Amino acid sequence: MHKHLASYSPDTAKPSMKTVVAVCHGVMVLSETMGSDGKSIIHECDTTALPGRSEQVAFWGTRAFLGDYYKTYGAGSDNVETSVKRCLDNPDKQFVVVDEMYNYISARFPPDAKLLAEKTIALVQSSMV
Repeated sequence: MHKHLASYSPDTAKPSMKTVVAVCHGVMVLSETMGSDGKSIIHECDTTALPGRSEQVAFWGTRAFLGDYYKTYGAGSDNVETSVKRCLDNPDKQFVVVDEMYNYISARFPPDAKLLAEKTIALVQSSMV
């Protein structure tokens, strides 16, 4: 998957018709995919991810009966938000984010999915014109 994303990602630079969309933990797959420059393929992108506080509440609230289920890499690992922000040039933008340089949209978690879908449709339609 990382190899495919690394080769596909440069082709999403605007005004391309190719698009990448990620929500919640999916952003972490992109943040951990390295491009030919050795940096994350989204290091230049404005992006968001699952907020650390949300992940911690879910993890600690369910740990007694689900174990490490809500931690991507298990207890003691960084949360998704911290992991993603670490690889970005500008980690300050959040929520549903449409990048300015690439056809890339990200959202924090499933409740953002409707807005994410609407923005994705608008982006794809605008790139077809």
